[in-house]
Amino acid sequence: MKTYKLDGEIADFDYHSPSGAWSFCGPKSLHEFLDGLKDGEEAVLEINSPGGDVLSGMEMANAVKNSKAKVTAHVTGLCASMATVVACAADAIKMEEAAFWMIHNPWGMAVGDAEELRKQAALMDQMKSVMIGFYRGKFPGVAEDKLAELMSAETWYTGRECVANGLACELVATDVKYAARATTRTLANAPDAVKALFAHREMSDAERAAVDAARAAAAAKPADPEPADWETRYKGASRKINDLQGQLADAQKRAVAELAKYEADVASARKEAEDAKAALDKVTAELSARQADLDAQKERTAAAEAELAQMRDGLAQAQAEAQHLRDTRSLLTAGVLTAQEAKTYDQLLASARTPEAREQLRRDKATGKIK
Repeated sequence: MKTYKLDGEIADFDYHSPSGAWSFCGPKSLHEFLDGLKDGEEAVLEINSPGGDVLSGMEMANAVKNSKAKVTAHVTGLCASMATVVACAADAIKMEEAAFWMIHNPWGMAVGDAEELRKQAALMDQMKSVMIGFYRGKFPGVAEDKLAELMSAETWYTGRECVANGLACELVATDVKYAARATTRTLANAPDAVKALFAHREMSDAERAAVDAARAAAAAKPADPEPADWETRYKGASRKINDLQGQLADAQKRAVAELAKYEADVASARKEAEDAKAALDKVTAELSARQADLDAQKERTAAAEAELAQMRDGLAQAQAEAQHLRDTRSLLTAGVLTAQEAKTYDQLLASARTPEAREQLRRDKATGKIK
């Protein structure tokens, strides 16, 4: 049977340090594990996790819930916070008697004004509601408001207490395996001298039967664990959670510092952009002023050219009149025209609108066509 080990903090990535001191489990590796299972195939989700990132945990829980395989969550040590949501998404839960189950409200840190803090609080309430939805499936006899109270109180259960308080799970009693102790049976290939050292410690068949009977009786009605033992385990788990919470707080402080630096960089870049825009606006205004001067100069030039054209027309007219006077005087001097004829001729010439017409009049007068 294939097994996926959720044996570290839930995060949005997967990392297991070589020393084993740090372990992070993310949705990616769980998706890969579930995708490799066939429809209806049985698999185990072995959990020993303090929880972690809510959104990554939700993705993992939904992946387990929607898997076509038959997944059993097996709590072997600590199943706390978001890890309990992932466990409740499985088809079934097995829980070691010497294991812990802890549920509490989702929590986080927020930076901003009152409105931003209210938004974060509303988001936390939404997350809590979604978590309760997963819990209801595995706590069928517990009301929703009761689950909310247990979360607000940060409730810790042992394996047996989980069963007593309504968690639908199979309790796995602690058992000692014979192979975990060295005997002549497990040292079958050892030298005779070594076997002799263990011979006096070997159980007889009668002794072994008595031990088996005692173990069966203990499994049928487990004795309460020693309070000191559970207290030690609880304190150890609490220290681990406190350490993780401290690390998360440090990470959030670093994130806040990086965000402040980023905002300062953005403000600086915005100031540079505003300065550049102001300089561009100034250049644009200067270009607009120069364009206006150029347009005014063009208008003055056009007016001067129009005036010059009028002067040219006036000059041409004056030149034409002067030529007419010269022509008339020549005709009078030559005796071709009388004064009266010159006057009539002048009237005809004045009525001619084009130089060609006037030239034709001169030729007609010279040839005698005009009397």
